Amino acid sequence: MERCRQEIAAIKAQIRVGHPDVQGLCLALADWSAELRILQEDAEPPPDR
Repeated sequence: MERCRQEIAAIKAQIRVGHPDVQGLCLALADWSAELRILQEDAEPPPDR
C-alpha cells in the first residue's frame, strides 16, 4: 500500500508542475488509486455473519 501512496503522490506532483502528459498521468493516477483500493479491501477483515 505504501508503494501505491508514493506513486500517487509522485503523479500528483508531476501534474501540479505542469507535466505535458496530463492524459497519461491521469490514467496512471486512476490505475494506482484502483490498486490501492483493492489492497485496502483485501486488508479488511471479513464481515461477521
